[in-house]
Amino acid sequence: MLAFALFLALLLVIHVAMRRFKSGPSASAKAKVCSEWLRIEKEQDVKHAVLNADKLLDYALAQHGYVGSLGEKLKKAGPLFSDLNGIWRAHKVRNGVAHEIDFRLDASTHQHCMRVFRQALKDLDYL
Repeated sequence: MLAFALFLALLLVIHVAMRRFKSGPSASAKAKVCSEWLRIEKEQDVKHAVLNADKLLDYALAQHGYVGSLGEKLKKAGPLFSDLNGIWRAHKVRNGVAHEIDFRLDASTHQHCMRVFRQALKDLDYL
């Protein structure tokens, strides 16, 4: 009887988890990501734009229930993305911006990173 009750509890947990992931982001999270993305796209400082786009992706993944650093979240959520390698490259650019004193971010790299982050947010159904 106890085993049956545990089995039913497990089924309930799985059902709730599946509904959460299939339903997509909440309306408030989606609105927050959309408005923040519009602000980031208008950012004049390209380094800040890349830093903030990376943070926004981290926030979006957290809203989907992923925990840990962005790298850990990407490892777990990898199949959700159409260009996981591109996201990793953009995240590495972000790390360069954040940690290297003389990091140079050219226009082409900035545009590529922004395209990749935008697509990642689309893949997660935020944009």
